[in-house]
Amino acid sequence: MIDTKIIINAPPAVVRKAFLNFAALPIYHTRFIDSIVSLSQDTQNAFTPGDKIRITLSAGTFTASVEANSPTEFAWCGTLGSNWVFHGTHSFKFLPASETEETTLFVQTEVFGGVLSLLEKVTDGSHMAEKFQSFNEDLKRYVEGGSC
Repeated sequence: MIDTKIIINAPPAVVRKAFLNFAALPIYHTRFIDSIVSLSQDTQNAFTPGDKIRITLSAGTFTASVEANSPTEFAWCGTLGSNWVFHGTHSFKFLPASETEETTLFVQTEVFGGVLSLLEKVTDGSHMAEKFQSFNEDLKRYVEGGSC
């Protein structure tokens, strides 16, 4: 499992809205996630569980299924070959970091499964954790800079 966190000085709803504006992704982040595109017929990008999305990373492109889309979480599950070979559930959480809900604890997590997930254990996931954290920092700068 890879788990990264960052505090963003904006309410969770603002951070979530900026995150879900996938068209703006290339404006603030260019090092890991290149694009996230809905493959559903819904032109409003509602992203309901079961919808298919295409994620393009610097390392390649894959299709995933939306697992969750709520005020506190957006998650997808992708596979390589089949579930028993490799799968990963990637989640982004938008949690209040204070009682006033004026700041957000943004949590990005990936849980791996399947035979190839053993590679993550061998490499300790630090390379991927660095990429996740770079995304977190870019999102923080984007939201706090008022560009969204």
